[in-house]
Amino acid sequence: MVEQTYWSGVIEALSLDLNCYQLHGLITGYLSGNGDTTPAQWTSVLLDQVIDDSALNQFMSDVAQSLSSDDFSFELLLANEDASPSEIAEALVAWVQSFLSGFGLAGVDAKKASLSNIKEALVDLTAIGQLDVSQIEDNNHEENRLMEVTEYVRTLAMLIYTELNGSTSLPSR
Repeated sequence: MVEQTYWSGVIEALSLDLNCYQLHGLITGYLSGNGDTTPAQWTSVLLDQVIDDSALNQFMSDVAQSLSSDDFSFELLLANEDASPSEIAEALVAWVQSFLSGFGLAGVDAKKASLSNIKEALVDLTAIGQLDVSQIEDNNHEENRLMEVTEYVRTLAMLIYTELNGSTSLPSR
């Protein structure tokens, strides 16, 4: 599991105006869109400021490594495991919205973004990013549904990354 507490502390120390779910989604979308990973470039594009921070650069590196890993170790950075379904849903929606923003900021070529697999994935992510989390009830049924949706979002992010970056093959699920 990605260390949410650690990264939340890094974000707070840097006084960034987002949370760890949003930063993780933003970076994942940017990398999936094949954005420039030069520290001055990616922080300028994604955070509207140039930040030279080793921990923040490590965050980018960790996300990139997990996305391109052969063992499909990529995980979404969301709420803690003991969070309620409504809190997990809020984190998931924030992650997806940030992913889509990061993907757009990467400046993906329109031809590549219109490939059928990517286009379908983006349509699904857009729908998930518009979920009304106020309708989520805190019970086991909702928790199970959220686990399925989270896994689907993880798979879509890996699909988009793989299609645009020519990485490893996707796991069969």
